[in-house]
Amino acid sequence: MKITTAEPLPDFQLRIKSGKRIVGIFDAKPYLDLPVFRPLKNPAEFAKVRSGGYYVEWECGADLSADTIEADLQNPPNIKEKSFEPTPEFAAYLDKEIANIKAGRDLISFENMDDAIAYLDKRKKR
Repeated sequence: MKITTAEPLPDFQLRIKSGKRIVGIFDAKPYLDLPVFRPLKNPAEFAKVRSGGYYVEWECGADLSADTIEADLQNPPNIKEKSFEPTPEFAAYLDKEIANIKAGRDLISFENMDDAIAYLDKRKKR
């Protein structure tokens, strides 16, 4: 499986898409007590995930192979393509991170930043 996107979700989960259009949720919590993954207990660090094609990686050096992710990929029936609704806490976190990015104070990288900004802009109009 080649991973095209890995989006951070609340509760240390990743929304995974592959070139085969597989969409699922990967729970990274079981890995967070391993030494290389401990920095990812910080949500800001966890959010810095990026796809390397056949793996996902974080700035701290932690990575997971596509085979590992595919073996534990969950696709709950209540999660649909393009229907991500973050919890209020995670939305507040994203608000803060996006403000930092827009102000140029923090260079955090999100694969789908346009989607995150569009979501938050829509949310602010409510």
